[in-house]
Amino acid sequence: FSPDGSHLCGTNATLKGRNIAAMIGREGWKVSTGDDGGAEGAANLVGHRQPVVSSRHCPILIQPHGSSRKKTEDGASDSDAEPEYATLVALGDRRGFVTVWSTRKSR
Repeated sequence: FSPDGSHLCGTNATLKGRNIAAMIGREGWKVSTGDDGGAEGAANLVGHRQPVVSSRHCPILIQPHGSSRKKTEDGASDSDAEPEYATLVALGDRRGFVTVWSTRKSR
């Protein structure tokens, strides 16, 4: 599970013959099938030639530089809004290749 509990990473998955790590959204346990353009809260992490055999989430929530709290429509800071943050996950494949992914970046 991610440190905020919103995602689960499934390793050793394949989609259309490609090795992936499937990020499963806890809200509704949705997965991305590749044809739906990305189910809300789900993603397929593609880029390994060998099967992904391990995953590890960073236990720290990362706050992007310059962002604090969401703004209201009039531009004021909303003190009740949750701060924006990112989580990181490292994936390792069978040959030892490691990639690090962020929830704030699509690539």
